[in-house]
Amino acid sequence: MKLTVLGNCGAYPAEGRACSGYLLEDDMVKVLIDCGSGVVSRLQKYCSIKNLSAVILSHLHWDHFSDLMTLRYAVDSLLLSGQRGPLKVYVPESPGELVELIKYKDAIDIETINGDKRYKIGEINIDFFPVKHSVMCWGLVAIKGSKKILYSADTGYDENLISLAKDIDLFLCEAALREMDYNEEVGKYHMTGRQAAMIGYKAGVKRLLLTHFWPTHEPEDILKEAKQIETVDVNIALEGKTYII
Repeated sequence: MKLTVLGNCGAYPAEGRACSGYLLEDDMVKVLIDCGSGVVSRLQKYCSIKNLSAVILSHLHWDHFSDLMTLRYAVDSLLLSGQRGPLKVYVPESPGELVELIKYKDAIDIETINGDKRYKIGEINIDFFPVKHSVMCWGLVAIKGSKKILYSADTGYDENLISLAKDIDLFLCEAALREMDYNEEVGKYHMTGRQAAMIGYKAGVKRLLLTHFWPTHEPEDILKEAKQIETVDVNIALEGKTYII
């Protein structure tokens, strides 16, 4: 498998950057995980929309799905010209009004995420798990053969991530906050880089990538705090970079 970072901002995109979006691929399958502002333009550098297998939306906050609202038009156009079928989109069941908003003609085939079910997209298996956020939000583990990728989605610090991260080859983890930004309220829904690194340390992950940075923060500052946990292989999930797993 390989994972390409299309955007790593949270809330809104910083100048020249994009919100959350990650392209997961193997030889046959191309899955877009989250589809925030600026992602669709970047997606097409790596994957034609007609070849996109599916979209997974971790949750329905606009910085994670706003570009789907325009991606629908491209899919509809390709559908009408016979170049592809409807696009499968996996979504949380709530907020229900936003699930309804995503629907568009025959272009979008929505499937509600069930955490008790294993999903199979081509040869990639996807397991979902709930995380701590202000709306229903799903993290995921993508599995092919012996290789595993864990995506935290948006979440506060959660000890459950430690067990989930064991034996993971790549852990893509949110790190929206600097230590100076952390307080009990915002910490319910987001993590610092140091917290992400602590989970990686306790789980013994092979590689940790930090993502979902507040657009006015320097990712390098958050990385510096994460590197205080010295034994963890931690780096920034760089926009435009592809990671081979």
